[in-house]
Amino acid sequence: EAEELRVGWEHLQNVRARIALLGLPDDLIPENPDKLDRLARSCGQPDGNDFLSHHERVIDRVREIYLENIQRLRP
Repeated sequence: EAEELRVGWEHLQNVRARIALLGLPDDLIPENPDKLDRLARSCGQPDGNDFLSHHERVIDRVREIYLENIQRLRP
């Protein structure tokens, strides 16, 4: 889990930095397809759809680990 969380954190930091470097506003993944494709290519993905698929897998796994650990902490 620790390794998966580290990978997730690195992915999110990379995306955040690339959003800033591309001059995209608000630290958010763009909805505009052209801007999304630019972000995707800068992250090494062929297009926005591939980027979103990868991003969702990373986010979903981090969320899953978080929720599992919250359950473990409950009395």
